[in-house]
Amino acid sequence: MFQFINPIFLLKKLFKMAKELNNLYFYHSKLNDMKKRSVFKFFDLHIDKLNRIYAFINLPPELLIVENKVELDKHEREFIGNEMLKFVRPFDDNQLFDLYHIKYERYKDGLYYGYKVTFHFKFRELTFIWTLWLAAYSFILYKVISAISFVAIDHGIRATIHYIGSLFK
Repeated sequence: MFQFINPIFLLKKLFKMAKELNNLYFYHSKLNDMKKRSVFKFFDLHIDKLNRIYAFINLPPELLIVENKVELDKHEREFIGNEMLKFVRPFDDNQLFDLYHIKYERYKDGLYYGYKVTFHFKFRELTFIWTLWLAAYSFILYKVISAISFVAIDHGIRATIHYIGSLFK
């Protein structure tokens, strides 16, 4: 609990957050470079304005005829894992090994049965709560320092006036 008010801990956290912002900039610059080289079109990937990358994987009809639900899940995950390997390759080729997170969702209705795979930047240190906490801590620290400096300046002015007044006695 006391680590949240420890200035050394908060400075270390601030440096980690700054490093993560640098990694985010690197990630976005690499993605923009990949867009210019049409890597996403080559691998049939889609990208949105938040630089999240989407891939849609259709399951083969052979998987749909499996009767056993446990076997179907096992075969689906194996198939999706093998298919995701080809989508991971452009990220690994551009030194984005540890900067992205993969999430997949199953879509199933009468006409379509497949998966949507999403790649996005993995935030570790730079979270909303920590950003809010550092902003609040900085504001409180600013108020404390300004109050101390006001008292010190006020005391200094009074001492100077008193000294000048004593010179004329």
